[in-house]
Amino acid sequence: MKIKSTAQIIQKIFGCTTLVLIILKLTLSSSGCGGGTGGTTTPCSNTNAKFAPIFNAASGSVFKVNANSATYSFKSSQNGTICALGYRHVGVGTANYQIQILDGSNNILSNGTYACTAGGMAYHNITPQAITANAVYKIRRINVSGIDSITAKQIPATAITSGLINYSSASNPITVINTESVNITAVNGILPEIDFIFN
Repeated sequence: MKIKSTAQIIQKIFGCTTLVLIILKLTLSSSGCGGGTGGTTTPCSNTNAKFAPIFNAASGSVFKVNANSATYSFKSSQNGTICALGYRHVGVGTANYQIQILDGSNNILSNGTYACTAGGMAYHNITPQAITANAVYKIRRINVSGIDSITAKQIPATAITSGLINYSSASNPITVINTESVNITAVNGILPEIDFIFN
């Protein structure tokens, strides 16, 4: 006996191709930051988010700050690869963001643009980017729709030594060493929430 597909069964019951297409569309839809160039909403490994524990452990409360771009520098104590980038859109409606990985000389190593809707942290798979131990890299978020809010933590002055910070967490090879943000008032000294998956 020939086994019918789910879509065929639904169509048989309701006699409506349009309904079948609507159901399939709803099944495939997702929230957060989707698609764009170079990404999806499914992380390559949701157990290896390395920035999130540093951000959560950093002193200070979470707040929103307006910034055209926000960047932090980091280094790793071991070789590895970044396979996904994560971002949380805290504005209303939809906004387009570029999320980049740069080396210490500001050469762009990875670059993706994503249409993001308000919601929780959304991850985007990228072509795996090799990370060399003890080399400096940057993660940058640029709002290409105009100035919008980003979740961040204020860096206390006591955490800055010779212009650098030292944010890390136990059993984590990643150390955040600097941040910068750009908006109308050129505010710096915030730790922006832009996560990544490191293997």
